[in-house]
Amino acid sequence: KKKKKMSNATAVADGVPPNEQVIESSSMDENDEEEWKGDDEEEDPSEDDDDDDDDYDDDDSEKEENPLKRGTTILWLCQEGQLRIAKLRFEALLKQEEKEPIEEADHDDGGGGCVRIPSQLEREVFQEGRDGNYPLHEILMGGVNDQNASALAHHILKYASCGIRSSGSSITTSKQEYFQIQTKKMLSKQPSSHRRTPLHWATWSNAPLSMIRTLAQLYPEALILRDKRTHGERTPLDLYQRYYKSAICEQKQKLQVLRSYTQHWIQYRLRRCIQLCSIRYFQTLNLTPFDSKDRRSTIIVNHGGKNKNKLITPKSWFVLSVIGYCMQREMNPLALHIISFIGHGAKGVSKKSSSKKTSKNKKKKGDDSGSNQTNMNNENNHHNTKRRKKSS
Repeated sequence: KKKKKMSNATAVADGVPPNEQVIESSSMDENDEEEWKGDDEEEDPSEDDDDDDDDYDDDDSEKEENPLKRGTTILWLCQEGQLRIAKLRFEALLKQEEKEPIEEADHDDGGGGCVRIPSQLEREVFQEGRDGNYPLHEILMGGVNDQNASALAHHILKYASCGIRSSGSSITTSKQEYFQIQTKKMLSKQPSSHRRTPLHWATWSNAPLSMIRTLAQLYPEALILRDKRTHGERTPLDLYQRYYKSAICEQKQKLQVLRSYTQHWIQYRLRRCIQLCSIRYFQTLNLTPFDSKDRRSTIIVNHGGKNKNKLITPKSWFVLSVIGYCMQREMNPLALHIISFIGHGAKGVSKKSSSKKTSKNKKKKGDDSGSNQTNMNNENNHHNTKRRKKSS
């Protein structure tokens, strides 16, 4: 009120209408009060500190969960047990690879040819560690009960199978060859610690049936490979029979699948070897079937890792001669029909049985030698007693 009276007095003195002066003074006073209130309001330092701390924590979480962080690979993350981040890294690299054009992956070498540069995802999926393990080995060794582990293993197998089946231009054919070579290396790798392939680890960890099927289809040779001697020299089927004997329907189904796959693969492998042998002897070398002289020229070298020269036995030579005779007479359908009868009921050679036989023979020899020595000692003692009696 005092301000208004003073402003009215000054307005009258200056000749300005009082109402306008009052309005201006009141608006100015309101602005001044707002500025004064704004200046006098103190900010809580604790709130600012909390906001800064929240931002700092968010930055740390982003750094920890950053899948494309430099210096990390899928193999390293699997070794450290960070499977969730490894899965995120795989998905991020896959998106990055789909965005990049395929033509950038090829370049001309000095000789005028074309060399394909693998992508970052391809390098990390097919990366081999110092201990010989691939990322797929590391995942299956730890088991696939975790959701991230099973998802990452499925991603890797799907990525490998899609790369093998890709076809089309020259770029995709080079990619297909690269994936075939690298997938075979990965699935056939037997590290020195256990000498187990990914199929061994999948059966050991009771992986899903779809995963076991894809592993067996991509590399069926692993069905007859055996792990380290100190771990029992077991095939994937032996491992599953050893650790999972319960009568659950799912486990029964897995056992049936593994048995049928191993049986079919052994039969196919045996037939294929016989077919290749007959082609080599009777088409490339042009040997005469049923000839004993030509049988002596068939020498098998490099048997069991050592240079051992072995001749083909007469029975196997007779079988090969029958097939080779049909091939030389241009009766390939009949030869293939004969080969189809071979291998029924064939089983993989178990190294345990041979080792047991050798150990039994050694024991028998040792027992025989021990009995002979005891008999000799008894005879000597008898002669010594006779001599003492005579001397006495």
